[in-house]
Amino acid sequence: MIFLPLFAFATLGAVQITAPTLSPYVLQFKSNSHIDDLKDALLSGNWERVKKIGEKGLKDRTISLAEIDSLARTLLSSDLLNIVQATVRLKALHNSVHLDVSDAFALSTFIETTMTGQKSNFFTESSWDLPREIERDPATGNIFILLDMKGSNFLGAGKFKKVCKAIFYNRQMPQIVALAISTRPIKNEIKAMKALQGLDGVLSAISFLYGDNRWGIVTPIYSPGGLNELIEADFDFSFKEKVKIAQDILTGVANIHEHGYVHLDLGARNYLVNIKDRGHGRTVSAVVSDFGFSRPYKGITNTRVQGNCTYLAPEGFYREKMHGEDYVRSDVYAVGCVLWKLYFEEGNPWGEKCLFKSTNGSLDSRYKEHVRLLEKYTDPVRKEIKKIANTPKGQFLSIVLKLLQFNPKKRGTAREAANAMNDIYSKL
Repeated sequence: MIFLPLFAFATLGAVQITAPTLSPYVLQFKSNSHIDDLKDALLSGNWERVKKIGEKGLKDRTISLAEIDSLARTLLSSDLLNIVQATVRLKALHNSVHLDVSDAFALSTFIETTMTGQKSNFFTESSWDLPREIERDPATGNIFILLDMKGSNFLGAGKFKKVCKAIFYNRQMPQIVALAISTRPIKNEIKAMKALQGLDGVLSAISFLYGDNRWGIVTPIYSPGGLNELIEADFDFSFKEKVKIAQDILTGVANIHEHGYVHLDLGARNYLVNIKDRGHGRTVSAVVSDFGFSRPYKGITNTRVQGNCTYLAPEGFYREKMHGEDYVRSDVYAVGCVLWKLYFEEGNPWGEKCLFKSTNGSLDSRYKEHVRLLEKYTDPVRKEIKKIANTPKGQFLSIVLKLLQFNPKKRGTAREAANAMNDIYSKL
């Protein structure tokens, strides 16, 4: 590929306008009319024409990126040098996303020149003759290149959201991020994320996108992804990694509560796991995500207790009696259900029937059946851990069972559980 030598050049940092450094390489190519056309467009300041000529020439391989770089240096064009640098950096993301060098050049040219003076924050492919849509955060000015919601770019979907990869544009260091696009307004979710920004164990946003009936949240990308999907795919977590995930989850929930919020949707799908290989091993971390139902807990009453009834605490059957800190305790219960699933690698069987939503029997009878099933499945574990009470696994299960206490006031707080989990982890 004729543009490969430029990757070595790209690692040198910011481009400096000096005498052409790639001329020996460029001399391999005969002068052609395409590069002359590009020169004319550049000298006339017609950046749309520069974009079109460069994009087509790179696609047809009648122009090399090395030749464009040489032209920029010969004419002392800092704008074109910036475009070349950005193109190289974008193309270097090829292991994560597919982006042709011609597309990278067209996008970089538009962003570095034409886009600067535009008032719009959403630039479509058709209206602006672009290979990908581009969106700008109106508050921070951050720029994102949107990718197709299919194949390896697609990360997941909920009832109202789809999540895919996007590129956070930066001339020197672009990065792959996650973009959640909602089909409905998400003002409350954005408000909650802003209030909880930067807390340990809580997913933080890079940008919020809104306008033209579009709502989006950009966050760092977590790989391999959702906790629920990993458990159901039988991902091989060690016990130490499970303790670390539990510690991170509990820390996140504790921080949410201590900042005056309840999550109200703490099912296994709403945690993200990040795994990094470190040569000698791997490190695992997790965060709480998806704040669509989150709100300050003071003053709320008679509202849904959890988004998914599988994680519904017993007291949540009578939600007309729920208010304020009751929701904090029901959040804690939901975390207990998730940690049960994490440890045993299967869902909590007492919640799978979703008796709260059942139409069979009265609410009281369904409530009693839920409590009976909770005791049926947790009592044997309580008896079993007496034999291993002083072992890390016994201590882990003791924390989980406390979170699942029938009596809300006996569950303790997420912070207490996080501290206890941290003690276990520090000894492993």
